[in-house]
Amino acid sequence: MKKLMIISVLLLMCLSGRAQTNGTEEFLDRYTALVVMVESEDVISDEEYKVFSAKYEQLTSEYHETYKPLMTDDQLSKYTELRTRYHKKVANRTAEKVGEKIDSVGQNVIKGVKKTGSKVSGFLKGIFSRKD
Repeated sequence: MKKLMIISVLLLMCLSGRAQTNGTEEFLDRYTALVVMVESEDVISDEEYKVFSAKYEQLTSEYHETYKPLMTDDQLSKYTELRTRYHKKVANRTAEKVGEKIDSVGQNVIKGVKKTGSKVSGFLKGIFSRKD
C-alpha cells in the first residue's frame, strides 16, 4: 500500500512538473509571437506601439508573477533573448523618432542662423555704407 501511495505521489509530481513546463512553453510561444510581430513592422506607428507596449507589460507581469520560478535554464535564456530583441526594436523606433526631432530642430536652427546672419549683414552694410 505504501509503495502504491509513493508511486502515486511521484506520478502526480511528474504530471505537475510537466503541466508547468507546458505552461511556460505556451508563455514563451505568446512572447515569441509578440516579438515576431514587432520585428515584422518596418515602421511602428504610435497606435501600434501602444498596443505592443501594453502586451509587453502584460507578458512581463505574467513572467514575474507566474513563470519565472518555473522556467528551466534554456527557457530563461530564450525569454531573455526575446526580451532583448523586443527592446532592440523599440530602441530603434525611439532612435528614429529622436533623429527626426533632431533633424527638425537642426533645420530650425539653420533657418534662425541664416536670418540672424542676414540681419547682421544688413546692420553692418547700414553702418559702413556710403551715403550718396
